[in-house]
Amino acid sequence: MVKWISRKSTELLFQVRVLTRAPMFETRTATHDDVPTIMAIFDKARGLMKKHGNPEQWEDWPRLDFVRGWIDAGTMYVVVKGGEIAGTFTVGEHYAEYDNPGLKWLNDAPYIFVGCFALATADMKIIKHVVDWCVARCKNVRVDTGAKNYSTQHLLKRHGFVPVGSFMPTTYDGVEMIAFHLATK
Repeated sequence: MVKWISRKSTELLFQVRVLTRAPMFETRTATHDDVPTIMAIFDKARGLMKKHGNPEQWEDWPRLDFVRGWIDAGTMYVVVKGGEIAGTFTVGEHYAEYDNPGLKWLNDAPYIFVGCFALATADMKIIKHVVDWCVARCKNVRVDTGAKNYSTQHLLKRHGFVPVGSFMPTTYDGVEMIAFHLATK
């Protein structure tokens, strides 16, 4: 026997499904138990950068002692998908390297900066999730990447970030970085 559902019932059923769907990603503060996975993600990212002509950017970075320090400070995060860590990043409120007068920021409003962003998978939806997560916390988000990291530059532009100049940070010897700014309303 076929049971017909009225249009109103179908619309209500659709609304219930949308409202009860679990989020695809969860972002949480990293813990020391996450360190092996985080370091493996960074190793993978270094390999990809080398493969794509950018071997200098993360040659000896991020170091284990910094990762542990970021975790202790509560500034390192992991993105979880299906119970597995799918990406990692750090967030801070001020980055002294960004005080460089050669950088033409879109505004002087308070900002957060994202650092050490790396993915465990090729799921590009993670990038949108991280951008949305950051914007929900601050309307001004700053980030930088290596001048030879063309794929990340492309992804940042695709997600609304504007390049604001280049600088030579003290963190990487001789590696030029491009700074980006996303200013939302």
